[in-house]
Amino acid sequence: MLALQHKIENFCQTVIKKRIDDGGLLFNKPETGIVLFYAGPSDKVLEKIPEAKMEWGAFKYPQNWQLSEKEAERLKAHRIDDSPLFLFLMSKDFEKDFSKFLGIDSDSEDFEHALKKVWHFTSAHFASKKFKKAATLVCGAEKKSSFYAAEMFGILDNPCVEVINEKPASLFLAFRPLGKDEVNRLMCVTALMEMRKHAKASNDNKAWDNYKRQRKYFILSRQAEKRTFSKQPKDVKKAFRQSRKEILTHFNKDKENNLIAPKRRVPIPTSAPSF
Repeated sequence: MLALQHKIENFCQTVIKKRIDDGGLLFNKPETGIVLFYAGPSDKVLEKIPEAKMEWGAFKYPQNWQLSEKEAERLKAHRIDDSPLFLFLMSKDFEKDFSKFLGIDSDSEDFEHALKKVWHFTSAHFASKKFKKAATLVCGAEKKSSFYAAEMFGILDNPCVEVINEKPASLFLAFRPLGKDEVNRLMCVTALMEMRKHAKASNDNKAWDNYKRQRKYFILSRQAEKRTFSKQPKDVKKAFRQSRKEILTHFNKDKENNLIAPKRRVPIPTSAPSF
């Protein structure tokens, strides 16, 4: 296993790093200063939604990578998909050559693990690019995703990033000491706020569909975290909530620019999601 790990790291530091240095993560269209990160939802989340049940081996609900194309178009944002390196990593030739390099079958669990390591390495470099604004579409993503493992804190470590989901990056940095789960939660909540704002302004049924799905993904993915948190000692929970409250109070001083949530809920259309 150690030998395989060494091979993976060697591949990332030589082959992938060289492609990055040669412009592999440059966008194939003009820069806009906005980058959209997406991940999920996990199969575990989708399996809890009856109307998203499998059909012909695939879930009926679209994955976030599918939704991200339209969302990127709306936001005039770039995705990792817009880079030459993404196309290289998604090609059959890469899978074949990487499998041969590692000396393992491309259908094995070890190969799947190796692929994730390559994507985490690539994603970390992608998150360090020069851009000012980040947007996320990650509700329902699992902790093994490249976003959670590499991109999320990569965005926070990027000195160029000033805004995340239309909120100051400093808000997310303030949440960092509370742990990855809380930063991820904040990225989901702020993204949902922006999606709801767009749906309300456009009065578009598909925009409402997308918002409702993302909200459902978020609620379902939070269930396990809530159960874990409920087992913490009372004093730990109290201290955690107090720290969170202090951060939000500080960032919500300007009532005209409430950073977390409006006092009044926006009514959600009751029409069924359109496919």
